[in-house]
Amino acid sequence: MDYKNVISPFSRMYYITEGHANVCHNNMVFQLMPGHIYLVTSFTPSNYYCDNYHEQIYLSFFEELGEGMSIYDQNDFIYQAKASEHDLYLFERLIEINPNRELINSNPQILKHSLSPADFFKENNQITDSDYIETKGILSILIARFIKGKKTISKKNTNKNFNQILRYINSHIQEPLSVNHLAACCHLNPDYFSRIFNEKYGKRPITYINTIRIERAQFLLLTTEKSLKKIAERTGFENISYFSKTFKKITGTTPAYFRRNNS
Repeated sequence: MDYKNVISPFSRMYYITEGHANVCHNNMVFQLMPGHIYLVTSFTPSNYYCDNYHEQIYLSFFEELGEGMSIYDQNDFIYQAKASEHDLYLFERLIEINPNRELINSNPQILKHSLSPADFFKENNQITDSDYIETKGILSILIARFIKGKKTISKKNTNKNFNQILRYINSHIQEPLSVNHLAACCHLNPDYFSRIFNEKYGKRPITYINTIRIERAQFLLLTTEKSLKKIAERTGFENISYFSKTFKKITGTTPAYFRRNNS
């Protein structure tokens, strides 16, 4: 088994039961070992390799907190952890209270777009409210195992509400967004705002905005049949040329090739 450049619009979590395999993402190689759990975040390119036998329990889920924000914006994460017996119980409990939601094909190239958001919501509506709430609780417990800590920022700036800026960016992603405007929302000088934003999130504001736009575009390319022009418009790009140029800069490929290669 050898799968390259798997990109999914949802997060993936694995509990390894038998065998060994490797997964590579975020410039790191992880050896998948029995009794361990692993996380691959949404829109993260990853490569998989297994030369013999490998068995796992697999979960896929959307991690948004609301208004387009992701838990990954708020915290630093690790991607592997030694599993406890309770972790195994939680994985098995999810299977028990979510019957008939198994993914038949083990090919991650198929898994990554085998379900659309509409499919998730439709299947969620078919379980009881108590099972749905328990499912969300279990997922929260499991993803908490990978949280390393809050993204850091210097003490003198801890009172700045950058979460509000992230919510604004995600809810206005198809509109023109400038550093000057975002800085004004925080009553900060644009250069100072940009520097503090980079300190907190590891990216300059425009780089972050373009990354969110391209992730949204990848999601639309994988889950809809909208034209490239419509997707460019929906993600805040003024024309297809700039959209394609930015998409290739971030992902290494063009939107048309990305859609064709993953469909």
